[in-house]
Amino acid sequence: MITRLYIDQMFRHFDRTFEFGKGLTGIIGKNEAGKSLIVEAIRFALFGTAALRGVADDYKKTHVELWFSVKGDDYNVIRKGTKVVLRRNGEDLASGTKPVNQANIEIL
Repeated sequence: MITRLYIDQMFRHFDRTFEFGKGLTGIIGKNEAGKSLIVEAIRFALFGTAALRGVADDYKKTHVELWFSVKGDDYNVIRKGTKVVLRRNGEDLASGTKPVNQANIEIL
C-alpha cells in the first residue's frame, strides 16, 4: 500500500506531499493540473527512468520520495539527482539505481 509521496522539481509539482489513506484513492483535478505526474512520480520512484514519459535529462533536478508497505514492512524510496536509496523499516536496504530498481521488483 502506498502511504505517502513527496515530489519536488517535477514540472508542475514543487515541494508537494501527498498522503494516501487505506482503501481506494482517486486523483481528480482539472486538465493539466498534474494528475498524471503524480502517477508518473510513483512509477519513477519504483522503477527509475525507464518509467518516465519524457527524456531523462528533463528530470535531472527531480526529487521524489515514496513510502509504501508490503507484508508488514515499511519501505521508503528516495530519488534525488544521482542519489537513489531504498530503506526497509528505516534501515538502508539498497543504494544505486540498478540495485534499488531490482529490489523494488522483488518486493512487489
